[in-house]
Amino acid sequence: LAGTAVDRALASVYRAPLDFATVYMDLDDTLTAGDGVNPDAVKFLFQCRNRGRRLILLTRHAVSPRSTLRRLRLESLFDETIWLRKGEDKSSRICEKNAVFIDDSFSERQEVSQRTGIPVFDVSAIEGLLEP
Repeated sequence: LAGTAVDRALASVYRAPLDFATVYMDLDDTLTAGDGVNPDAVKFLFQCRNRGRRLILLTRHAVSPRSTLRRLRLESLFDETIWLRKGEDKSSRICEKNAVFIDDSFSERQEVSQRTGIPVFDVSAIEGLLEP
């Protein structure tokens, strides 16, 4: 067809033995991308939901995370939403040991990794966590 384009690109897929029951995910610049939704994050979360994993939103979002999730049409995706106060460490609210943590902030990932020992991932690594 006229004007048709084909894009063939490689995608990162990891086959690491990573077993976890809970996902802790940040909101700003992790679940969201600009004013919209990060499609890789949502795909990953739905894959986890389909496998019975618990999904927890862990954020210091400036306004009510529920209102933002409602605007993005994701308000019922998470099992729990934890809205942190300014200065409160994310690691202080991570109770599950069989979990992963996904956040765009290096300092947040470092703090969670050091204090909890759970695997941590940058938002750019979500593509690699997706199952084929």
